[in-house]
Amino acid sequence: MEKPLSTSGAWAYELFPLNPPAGKGFAAVPDEAHFYKECSGTGTCDRALGQCKCFAGYTGAACQRSTCPNDCSGKGVCRTLREVAAGALSRRVVGSAGGNSVVKGVRAPFDYSLWDADKHQMCVCDAGFDGVDCSERTCPRGDDPLTKEDDPRWCGGKACAWEAQQFELKSDAATTFAFKFVDTRNFTHVAYATVDTGTNPAGIVSPANVATHLPGTATNAGLIMAALRGAPGGVLQQVEVRAIPTPITNMADLLTKKYQVTFVGLSGDQYDMTIEAASGPGGVKTQPFEVVKGNKEDFECSGRGICDKAQSLCKCFSGYFGAACEYQNALAGGSSGGGSSGGSSK
Repeated sequence: MEKPLSTSGAWAYELFPLNPPAGKGFAAVPDEAHFYKECSGTGTCDRALGQCKCFAGYTGAACQRSTCPNDCSGKGVCRTLREVAAGALSRRVVGSAGGNSVVKGVRAPFDYSLWDADKHQMCVCDAGFDGVDCSERTCPRGDDPLTKEDDPRWCGGKACAWEAQQFELKSDAATTFAFKFVDTRNFTHVAYATVDTGTNPAGIVSPANVATHLPGTATNAGLIMAALRGAPGGVLQQVEVRAIPTPITNMADLLTKKYQVTFVGLSGDQYDMTIEAASGPGGVKTQPFEVVKGNKEDFECSGRGICDKAQSLCKCFSGYFGAACEYQNALAGGSSGGGSSGGSSK
């Protein structure tokens, strides 16, 4: 039997000792696993080149990692379990009801460091794509047209409401602000608005008219609303922006104005926007924060159609139409704008 040699208290061995101490050699003993092995045991060595030729499903210089199915179909990126957990990269909101979002994937970031953290990988799909290999497309979502009335039964027992967020801006000259909004399908929408909180009218609507009136186009609120409604993608084309009266307690408050964005047309709970000053002397005093949680239903194809995952199209049931089957046809068997099939998403 070969014996381990002691060198200054450290273990040294002749090649392949027959019975080395536990954890000190190459031979397996009970309760041990994941030993170093040529090409990680998932490939063969090309001794002419000194390179591993990995078996199907494995990659890396030593074949030490799993591959992602179909290379994520060119619609996503391959990430290790450690990376996915650290950034909650797989988090996807797939629906909402009563203000509660239905989430799949990693809900919140955490540190994952078990043995397979850097060995196993998975696809993190681009916005609008889904499936283990990102080959499936997602479909538009909306509020079920049969439960659309403001009935608390369909809104978590509370008054049905669109999401509303407030923020404060400050500037003593024209400043361009960048508004970034990530929708629940993970599409990013960016809008730029140039406002002057010290000179332009804020855009406050009197309490008596707040439900039916919007601020003028020359006000700061009107300029912000126009920018958001014109953002690429069109999902913000119905949002409403109004200035909120705030008490003035010192001179610095004169240049600070509060605004509220109501996400009309976007069902369910929404992510908070982010704002930054893109150019000019002004700044963001408070980032957007939720003041009203959106609690209207948010279902794929509004629950009134079937998603064609190859084309990202909702195939609406008879009597419903719209990109997300969000409208009910008043005429039986009619096709006003859609009938039995809806439109495309983006």
